[in-house]
Amino acid sequence: MECSAPHRRRLTPIATPPLVLVHGLLDSPTVFDRLRRELGGLRADVLAPALSLRLGRTPIAQAAAELSRQIAVAYPGETPIDMLGFSIGGVIGRTWIQRLGGHRRTRRFISVGSPQQGTLTARPWPRRLFKGLADLRQGSALLHGLNSDLDSLAGIDCHSFYSALDLAVLPGWRAVLPIGPRTLLPVATHPQLLPEAFDGAALRVSVLIPARNEAATLPQLLAALGRQSLPAAEVLVIDDHSRDGTGAVAMASAAAAGLPLRLIQAPPLPPGWCGKTWALHHGVATSSGDLLIFLDADTEPEPSLLASLVAQWQRLGGLVSVQPYHRTERPVVAVCDAGPARCRPGGCAPPPGANQAPAPARPP
Repeated sequence: MECSAPHRRRLTPIATPPLVLVHGLLDSPTVFDRLRRELGGLRADVLAPALSLRLGRTPIAQAAAELSRQIAVAYPGETPIDMLGFSIGGVIGRTWIQRLGGHRRTRRFISVGSPQQGTLTARPWPRRLFKGLADLRQGSALLHGLNSDLDSLAGIDCHSFYSALDLAVLPGWRAVLPIGPRTLLPVATHPQLLPEAFDGAALRVSVLIPARNEAATLPQLLAALGRQSLPAAEVLVIDDHSRDGTGAVAMASAAAAGLPLRLIQAPPLPPGWCGKTWALHHGVATSSGDLLIFLDADTEPEPSLLASLVAQWQRLGGLVSVQPYHRTERPVVAVCDAGPARCRPGGCAPPPGANQAPAPARPP
């Protein structure tokens, strides 16, 4: 009998906003062809406008205005969008968001290898001839203005992907936005950044955790979620009428782990519902993710869990359910001749009368 490997299913597009892809300096929209293929139908509407960057001679503000016009033609009105900017395209997209009103309709902004804090590679080029490249210098008027007023970014789900070895942005750690999660990718070249950032571009992941009296277990789970290679866009802890300070512990643990936590109080349990199911139902109703991942409060995910779950869902589709590895922890109970009734962790109780002083002898 012959067995074949599971084929990649054709997935039904998720009801998400359009995705706008902004290319880099030496690129064209074709740089996103592989990304669009790997999206595999997950995004029903993708726009990759062609911008005339003229090898860096076009000022960033002018390129942002051209981007604005093409978005307005493709999506008139205030249709919400997600945006991914690659290389200089991330700075162009950010300029549109912060300077041209794009923040009013942007849900997510993903910066991939973009010199958001400037780059040393822009210094040799004379501004008179290469105004766009000069805009990318550290401390340029454009970047100083963008970094000085972050109010328009505050309501947007921002995420930066960068490489420490990137030779196009020097040093590599400057290729990050001033707000939002930052993911260091293990790649050696600038072009390799784009396919590695695919998962973050495709989906907004929400993690939902029902919790009832889980103050002792949540710190471990939330710390593990803070170490994920694919960070969640939001983590929802649904507090199901806990009495042990679960909510306060969740907030403190999430802050320590740098997680975007939303603490939700479950409404009173209606007739016919079970507690955990009701908490999850309420959490789903208030979540904003494209893909929902449910975790128990007493789990400790490996750093690759979220990325692995997303990859499996992209390959198989439908509902993905996994069996965790169980680790049992219990106190060590000694077994000895004293008998189980007197065995205690750390030692055994003495036999009756063992610690009593001997009775005085009766006088003759």
